Amino acid sequence: MPDAAAAVGVTAAVFVFLYVRMESGTSATVAVMPFMDDARTYWIYLLSQAFGWSALLWAWGR
Repeated sequence: MPDAAAAVGVTAAVFVFLYVRMESGTSATVAVMPFMDDARTYWIYLLSQAFGWSALLWAWGR
């Protein structure tokens, strides 16, 4: 259970980080794909990115 809670926490933190960057316009995603400048519309993209980054962080930390 502690591992699952930590994984959810890390994923949530990465999601918030990516969401804030997309909203502010400083995200590399927005620089490359300007049509994705609305985080509310493309939240599922950010969630998939958050899962990927947290998995990489989890694997690196193990």
